[in-house]
Amino acid sequence: MYRVSFLLTAILCAVLLGSAHAQPVPVPNASFEEGDTTPDGWTLLGGEGSLSDAVGGSGRSIVLTGSGVINGFSHFRTQNLPL
Repeated sequence: MYRVSFLLTAILCAVLLGSAHAQPVPVPNASFEEGDTTPDGWTLLGGEGSLSDAVGGSGRSIVLTGSGVINGFSHFRTQNLPL
């Protein structure tokens, strides 16, 4: 009886923790469809970057240029997201 109770408790905890962890976080302009030279809601840091219409699916993609080493890479950043 103890093993069954323990097993059911473990399964319940796993289900509850798993569902709480899997909540989606809303990212602004996630498909980069809004914006002319850079995506709206995103800031380019550390180098060169732009938007590109060359993408396989829907939306647009971003293009980043940099050396790939520390202090020599580019990235886009959005504002802090509510978690």
